[in-house]
Amino acid sequence: MIFRLVIVFLIFHLSIAAQNKNTHAPKTAPASNKNQKNSEPQFPGGFDSLKAFIRRHLKYPQVAIDNDVKGMVVVKAVVWEDGHLGNFEVIQSVSKELDAEAIRIMQAMPKWIPAVENGKKVAKVMKLPMQFSF
Repeated sequence: MIFRLVIVFLIFHLSIAAQNKNTHAPKTAPASNKNQKNSEPQFPGGFDSLKAFIRRHLKYPQVAIDNDVKGMVVVKAVVWEDGHLGNFEVIQSVSKELDAEAIRIMQAMPKWIPAVENGKKVAKVMKLPMQFSF
């Protein structure tokens, strides 16, 4: 029996919070900082490339298929200043097999484009939801 795998992403916005709480941006930026670039971490090539990467690398665990296990795993990770991902943590679990697969996929990802605050690359925490179904 061949299963058709569908991964649905609910990433309208990656949930991102500052990694280093000791670095605080001013509540109101001075007029001279209006042209400073700020951005959130991004997968190289954008959202469509992220979906394609996950589809290409996902190996739905056979035990999850056999037991009809589906659901959304949410993984929290840090996108460091150089773009590599680390500090993975499952914050919404489905099963140990799907949780492990979500972490494995995240560990296999290429470097991301790091976040920028006030013109400087910074580490950011992000949450990536992955919906598993077949």
